[in-house]
Amino acid sequence: MDDNKLWKFKGAYDAPDETRAFASSILQAEVTEKVLQRLKVEVALNYNMPEWTVKILVYEKEPDEDMRPTERAVQ
Repeated sequence: MDDNKLWKFKGAYDAPDETRAFASSILQAEVTEKVLQRLKVEVALNYNMPEWTVKILVYEKEPDEDMRPTERAVQ
């Protein structure tokens, strides 16, 4: 960002291994600003014989509870 702040990203580590063809870890920034809490960094690994391919995806994601339809919308 243009304010030169440093952020730490945390998330569960999905350890890759050769018995699965895919592993993905989604990381979130440890920030207090609500708008930045939607920021996600995903480290995705695909196993393509004989090596792993790594993709870094950066995106915003709304919380799941904000995306689910309400009871009123379902009826």
